[in-house]
Amino acid sequence: MRAFVKVEYSSEGKSPAEVERIFGEAGFRRIKGAAVFEVEVASEDELDAKLEKLHEALKYSGVIYAPSLGKPPEGVQAATGGYRDWVDLWRAPGVDVDELLGLLEYDLEKFRSRAAEMMKSQIDRVATEREKEMKESDAREKLERARDRIVESAKTEGGQTFHQLLMAVGVDEEVLSQMIDELVEKGRIKAEQRGRRVVYIAS
Repeated sequence: MRAFVKVEYSSEGKSPAEVERIFGEAGFRRIKGAAVFEVEVASEDELDAKLEKLHEALKYSGVIYAPSLGKPPEGVQAATGGYRDWVDLWRAPGVDVDELLGLLEYDLEKFRSRAAEMMKSQIDRVATEREKEMKESDAREKLERARDRIVESAKTEGGQTFHQLLMAVGVDEEVLSQMIDELVEKGRIKAEQRGRRVVYIAS
């Protein structure tokens, strides 16, 4: 993750060039066109350690500074970080970018391996979600076709009994019962009592 430190110079203290040198020795780099320095850290603890070192180095320098984590101070455009900016784009799909940036600093092979694992995980997640949507869509289409078959069967002269619809439609009894109730409620079919039998007729 990136951390930023905004500074205010004093004419009574060290020069901007000297302050920049102190920041550079502490691992910070100045953002072009701004009195702001940035650094890449793996955790808040690492940032605290760097700030402690920086604080000691800036004693009696006349510099006032304000650190922030994650985003640069308002109105400041962070410097282009090359590979950092490319990796940062991976945050949107949920990749742990901070871990990868840390690996990039000291072990490129581990970065390649871990990045491939993370990307595969994200790809699998997207594919699984799409597969789920396709199955749900297919199930909805099958149910709609089954409803249409119920209505068509109910157009048969004399109507159809529940058992006849069950044979014609090919769904289980519970699902068929639910669909019949829905179709009766919507007025697409109607139920008629004929003796001891209930017959379903298209409306």
